[in-house]
Amino acid sequence: MEIILTILGGLLGIIGAFTGAWVANRYEKREKIIQDRKDTTIALYNEYQNSEMLKARIETQYIFAQNNKVENPLPLSDLRETLDIEKWLYVAMVMTFFEKLGILLENDYLDLDLSKRLLQYDFQYWHEKYFSNLIINGKQSQAQWWKAIQYVAKKWL
Repeated sequence: MEIILTILGGLLGIIGAFTGAWVANRYEKREKIIQDRKDTTIALYNEYQNSEMLKARIETQYIFAQNNKVENPLPLSDLRETLDIEKWLYVAMVMTFFEKLGILLENDYLDLDLSKRLLQYDFQYWHEKYFSNLIINGKQSQAQWWKAIQYVAKKWL
């Protein structure tokens, strides 16, 4: 009887050790995912705040403001045709950034609370002041950049 209890105790010990290792592994993976989301969020915020993006935002804001002043603002696809390559690159940098924000949010690669605290105010400004004017009469409403921006708007606004 003692042998059976010893064997049973040993088996339970082994099962306990494996269970503990499995739980620890799951916890580590979960913590790594959480940290990766935070790191990705900080990297995205740093991208938004770097000097090249700041210049692109300033130029794009001017271009969009001028477009909004005309009687019939151009949608993004038509606006592209009116800009020289350098100005279009600024617009593309800004639009690509906000598209990336939407795609990363949608695919759960960002820390939701941290990203909101860092970028929600700026996103709301751009969305209300400029983005909705770039979709005219439903034109481009199926564009990837617009879908990504609308995802952020639905999540944050």
